[in-house]
Amino acid sequence: TLEDCKDDSPDSTVTVHTVAAASELSLRRLVKPKIEVNNEESAEEEQMVSFPQAYVNQTRDWIANLEETIVQKEVELERRDAEFAVVKEGLMAQLEQYRCEMAERPTNEGNLNTNMEVEIAKKVVAIKVEPLREEVEDTRKLNKELEGNAESLHIYVRRLEKDRADAKQRSIEMEKEKEEAVKAKEKMEMENMKMAVEVANLQAKVEELRERLELGTEILRSTSSENHFGAMEALENRLRDAEKARRAAVLQVMEWRPKYQEALSTCDELARSRAPDREKIKSLEQSLSRKRE
Repeated sequence: TLEDCKDDSPDSTVTVHTVAAASELSLRRLVKPKIEVNNEESAEEEQMVSFPQAYVNQTRDWIANLEETIVQKEVELERRDAEFAVVKEGLMAQLEQYRCEMAERPTNEGNLNTNMEVEIAKKVVAIKVEPLREEVEDTRKLNKELEGNAESLHIYVRRLEKDRADAKQRSIEMEKEKEEAVKAKEKMEMENMKMAVEVANLQAKVEELRERLELGTEILRSTSSENHFGAMEALENRLRDAEKARRAAVLQVMEWRPKYQEALSTCDELARSRAPDREKIKSLEQSLSRKRE
């Protein structure tokens, strides 16, 4: 019968819920991609972030248009259901009329009655199901396009994660270099302090020898003994040796001073060069956070 044809036909069971379910499945795959991201890490420059953001905005527009299209199709299907109900009533009335006419005709015309019911059922299926088939096919094509865009987003996010890992590795290396520079700076400071202490000790010895020399000179002035002259000469020799040692220490300090200044400059340069990497890592973290959302 016409009711059996409508209820049991595989094509007639396609409804707007099938279209909505297929669209919803595709939207889930696009909007919630399964990407494992470490929430404690993250980085990238603004020009790299703007490219995937355009993808995301375009995809959101497609999703909004698809939802609007689904709503419009639901309204259209409701209207067609109403039209179909009117057509169905008319066809059912014609069918009853034909049945009555066929009942009055001889038995050998029963096949004509059956063929007429089949033609009516085909018309009903064409009115109800064929438009739905076209809608389902369009929705499938759109879903494939959205899935392709989602895969492009996945690829770009993986590239962002690789760049973030590289930036983190560079940051670790910069941190190690900074620590080594700080250690070298501390070592230079210790050596400089030792040299300063040695210079101070030598200067104290020189002062002591000068005092002794002055004392020996006074003694020589008061006496004319050869032994006193020998003592004076020994004091002068010790004074000259002390003065040479002091000058050598001063030269060594002057020699170490440029290296110390160079170490300080290296530390400052490392600190300045690390600042852009921190900003880059922070930018990558923000970018990946937006991608996760």
